[in-house]
Amino acid sequence: MGYLKVEREEEIVQITINRQDKLNAMNLDVMNEFITLLDGLEKDSSKVIIITGDGPKAFSAGADIEYMSSIGPTEAEKYALRGHEVLNKIEKLEKPVIAAVNGYALGGGCELALACDI
Repeated sequence: MGYLKVEREEEIVQITINRQDKLNAMNLDVMNEFITLLDGLEKDSSKVIIITGDGPKAFSAGADIEYMSSIGPTEAEKYALRGHEVLNKIEKLEKPVIAAVNGYALGGGCELALACDI
């Protein structure tokens, strides 16, 4: 893990997308970390999850265009499906998920915010 910063305070978990230099855009590694983390949070004692982006400029610019431009069609399909999996997991969590939108929420970043409950 390295792209998601996780902080816990009692029953509140804050997940920060930690790619400020890329406006917190999500590549496949970020999405894989999200899946692993969300799987664990489904079963733990936390009551509320907050998702935000690192820095004052962007919540998330969505897809990492630089990453996408370097992959072929098969990898692109895997990337898109993984993105849907992250959003579906957030939507289906039985705990409230809050999007702390702290700047740009573009494309998939807007979708990420919309997948949250608040």
